[in-house]
Amino acid sequence: MPLSIRIGAIAALLLSSSALAGCSPPGPKVDEKDSEERVSVDDVTRESQEAIDTARQLFEQERAELSETIRADLDVLGMRVSALHEKFQDQMADFDEATSEQWRMTLSDLDARKASLERQFETFKESSSEAMGELLVGLNETRDSLVEAVETAETTAEKTDETEYEVSEKDTTVPAEQP
Repeated sequence: MPLSIRIGAIAALLLSSSALAGCSPPGPKVDEKDSEERVSVDDVTRESQEAIDTARQLFEQERAELSETIRADLDVLGMRVSALHEKFQDQMADFDEATSEQWRMTLSDLDARKASLERQFETFKESSSEAMGELLVGLNETRDSLVEAVETAETTAEKTDETEYEVSEKDTTVPAEQP
């Protein structure tokens, strides 16, 4: 299930459980004959509390599943950023100073975005049910921003590879001898 759908489902669950906790339904209208089957406020309160407890358990399960999914996503993004670092280190000698500086800035930006996402993830894992929905929205926005930046850097790296290949191919061509 996509993260955005899960966020909506959790928000709906939290709102409905909050609504149940805050309302006191009017007592039922019963005849005196039915007084033995009369529902008391204590019964309604107990059943509401059971529903809230069940919703909280579901929330904790959902948070655990989301945490696993987000952690796996963070690990993949971390590997992609590391691969870009390695690629830059391998090719640094081939770049001019301006290109090297641009790559250093790009990699520094990716590292900062990744660190921000890690901090938001840690906050999310420790969040209350009331704060979770808002934190998930921010976490998702930061993740999307990092993914976009990584994809842009990977595309740029591919273009750099193609350009270097063409240059090296031209450099190795032996000119024809003149008569």
